[in-house]
Amino acid sequence: MFPVGTTTVVWSSLDEVGNLVSATAEVTVEPFQLLDVDIAYVGVIQGTSTRQVRVTAGLQSSVHALALTGASGSISGIQVPVASSYDCIGTKDVAHSITDGAAASVVNRRYSASFTLLQGDSNDDDVVDILDYALFIGDRGAGKAVDARSNFNGDTVVNNNDFTYIALHFLEVGDTCGAFDAPRTPLTRVSVKDLRRAGLGHLAVADINLDGWVDLRDMQLYTQGVVPGGPEAPSAPPSTPRW
Repeated sequence: MFPVGTTTVVWSSLDEVGNLVSATAEVTVEPFQLLDVDIAYVGVIQGTSTRQVRVTAGLQSSVHALALTGASGSISGIQVPVASSYDCIGTKDVAHSITDGAAASVVNRRYSASFTLLQGDSNDDDVVDILDYALFIGDRGAGKAVDARSNFNGDTVVNNNDFTYIALHFLEVGDTCGAFDAPRTPLTRVSVKDLRRAGLGHLAVADINLDGWVDLRDMQLYTQGVVPGGPEAPSAPPSTPRW
């Protein structure tokens, strides 16, 4: 067993008539261990693409490029802090999924773990909620990058196919690996005023019924085919003068 750092090892040999020879070597132990991960996404992802994935082991988090063929890929040789074991490692697609936690096993002297990612989280808060719906509405359209925000299926358009991921995983919360992680509560509604205060006023387009809230009623209208600014969308109510 060698400590972290560089250790010089000296060998020597003495024969029966007093001839002495020696040799030295340096053994370097890096302050990390290696982790290999296999990642599969729930649902269909088209073609090949690259996603940015955050891997959290202990107190260390690092973001890595994940090359996908369809809905699966792997990353080899992630450097993680030295530990005797890892009962939970968290993996999350930064722009598309919530966190999945899994225990690591040892394979060929390296840690190894497999993860399954649920998509629908576009703002990296580790929940799928009304804010992700609002971002989806703001992102709708063609000419998108295959790894663009809200583009969950990896094609070149953000449309109803991507909304399916939000609908299926709505109110899902990512796994946590720490006993003292703060609880996260998904939002089912947010006021247009609060969106504007947060610098997200452009997401007011998600308030389809123009009642001042982005909520489940707006999601319901969208699933019924009512799109923002479309012919079936309500008109803004006339303003009432204040005296």
